[in-house]
Amino acid sequence: MLAKFFTSAYVPVRIMPDDERNRFGQSFGEGYSYVALGFSFAFAILAFGALGWVVDGWLGTRPLFALVGAGVGGARRDLSSGS
Repeated sequence: MLAKFFTSAYVPVRIMPDDERNRFGQSFGEGYSYVALGFSFAFAILAFGALGWVVDGWLGTRPLFALVGAGVGGARRDLSSGS
């Protein structure tokens, strides 16, 4: 609904044929999936890095586990995406 509101001024519906409207809407869905993938990748890195930061606080090895956690978070997100 928001996409229709924001794009109505840029892409008049009455000018575009039906197949063009469908293709235009599908591209929004694909774009949102890439944005969601990027956010989940960043969240995994931050979450595992924060967990490593907490472990570093307990053990007194300040950047070691935070860096390892960020690396594991990036690798875990990359492996779970199927790429």
